Amino acid sequence: MEVIHFRAEEWKSGPVMIAASFVERWRGLRGAESEAAILLRTSAVHGVGMGRPFRAVGLSENYRVLDTRLVAPGRFARFRKCKWVLEIPADVRPPKPGQTLELVDD
Repeated sequence: MEVIHFRAEEWKSGPVMIAASFVERWRGLRGAESEAAILLRTSAVHGVGMGRPFRAVGLSENYRVLDTRLVAPGRFARFRKCKWVLEIPADVRPPKPGQTLELVDD
């Protein structure tokens, strides 16, 4: 799985895995290490099978943050007009709505 990093003003991500296959998208953060993050090309995510909550960051086509939500285990989140969802650990501060995430080399 390809790994990238994002930055937006003072916010910086840790390693972000890009989900490419159906299985990777379906699995999301389930079974991943506690500091893991994943980028999914979708507008909806779920916490089915998750043992802990996570933050979902809804992104436009060009990675502009449109909304963020805390997703509890077993719950769903749908984002209108989003093309990507970034799943990050619940205890990580998310980027602010309106910020555009930039890919950075790390």
